[in-house]
Amino acid sequence: MATFWSSAQVEPKRKFKFLVQFNPVSGDFDVPSFVVKKIDKPGFTITETKHTFLGHNFFFPGKLEWKEISMSIVDPAGTGISQNAGIDIVEQIPDMTRNLTQILSAFGYQNPAIVAQALNNGGDVGTGTAGTGIKSFSKAGAVATTGNVNILQIDDDGNVVEKWSLRNAWIKDIQFGSNDYSSDDAQEVTVKLRYDWAEFYSVGADGVEIASTYVNR
Repeated sequence: MATFWSSAQVEPKRKFKFLVQFNPVSGDFDVPSFVVKKIDKPGFTITETKHTFLGHNFFFPGKLEWKEISMSIVDPAGTGISQNAGIDIVEQIPDMTRNLTQILSAFGYQNPAIVAQALNNGGDVGTGTAGTGIKSFSKAGAVATTGNVNILQIDDDGNVVEKWSLRNAWIKDIQFGSNDYSSDDAQEVTVKLRYDWAEFYSVGADGVEIASTYVNR
């Protein structure tokens, strides 16, 4: 069997060779791969039940829970210029703080001022199932905004060699970083993702995805 220390054709997966894909079902929210600095891979914990008999303990597997994922992204701002057929095109650089605060509305969040306005106007502000214009968080809104998240491991030629898909993923926690006069580091935002389950796919040389045995095919 070839090993990466005995064959130049085989090498281990490298930490820095990855891409992240967000696939929102609705809205314009997106996290471009180039702003992602670091992201955890999925992991899980299986709970246990202990049974004691005389002087012995026996353990039985219980429920499986997938662990939340932490992702660090840099926060660019400003505009960029690209060319198309010799014509300069001004493009807005994705401001991640702006994008991440805008998703709150899609999640169903309304700040107290909007709620008060809806109440004072007899429910004429916004839409709501009861006609009050007052909304609240929903899993449907959160998942539709974020979409399924894919973590792609790539090789030297940019070919995908493995894929993790986070199903029903939504953003649970956001920390917009801190300012520091003594630091010249890039501003970073930390995002935590919660999801119902993860699916693993290995990708062969022919580009065909092979699902893990626990994924229904």
